[in-house]
Amino acid sequence: MDRSCSLIINDIDPGDSGLYTCRSGSGSSSDGFVYLNVLSVNRGEPVDMYYRGGDEAVLPCNRNSSSDSCSAVDWFHKRNENIDIQPEVRRGIVQSSPRSASMSLDRNCSLIINNINAEDAGWYRCSYNSDVYLNLLIISSSPPDADPTKNGDITLLCSLVRFSGFSSCPDKSLLWLNETGSELTGEGDGYKSGGQFGCVSNLTVNLQSSRRFTCQFVERNKVKVEAHYQHEGMMSSHLSLQPYFILRKLNCWNVTYV
Repeated sequence: MDRSCSLIINDIDPGDSGLYTCRSGSGSSSDGFVYLNVLSVNRGEPVDMYYRGGDEAVLPCNRNSSSDSCSAVDWFHKRNENIDIQPEVRRGIVQSSPRSASMSLDRNCSLIINNINAEDAGWYRCSYNSDVYLNLLIISSSPPDADPTKNGDITLLCSLVRFSGFSSCPDKSLLWLNETGSELTGEGDGYKSGGQFGCVSNLTVNLQSSRRFTCQFVERNKVKVEAHYQHEGMMSSHLSLQPYFILRKLNCWNVTYV
């Protein structure tokens, strides 16, 4: 307060908005009312984050560092243009939904999503105007129940699931590589490339092959995320995300933020 009993609030944020009442005496007859409206400006460009299905995702919220809780934080999610916006977190509390068991907030009010899958991809917004796009790289096989002990072919499908849909990936942005890092195109020893259609690329390989195959998503000549596959069903990933994140280790997968 200053000398005139005006209420001074430093470094305001959306949690400070609302109705304020000033009472100068013991009664309410002389009450003064002030409505505080806070105009928030986006503090940065939308963040694109890339993960492999099954990992733990950490979506940042540009919350004011002076806030000591997440009680004013909301998180919203929209999978694509054709689906309504869903409230995932209200006033710091994860809302009840089929996905709520995998969600939580950390001390910075970042949204944590465990064991992410295609349902988790899309656009997210924190109430502090933090826009995050969660993109998932997923490798699946066709047929999914193929017996790896028998000789035969299997088709690997590499899909990037994102908010803008399966048609939004530039041509030649999904690449298949062998264990030496050479790109697999056309048909060769133990493989046949089916090419890329939108955000899906397929590669047919022999079940008895012990070679490792890698799928990469490349944007502006930079590898954003990659996953590896072997006939035993073993997969791993290396993710390249935004520059202000630190090196983390999720389960047995190394995740590097560069």
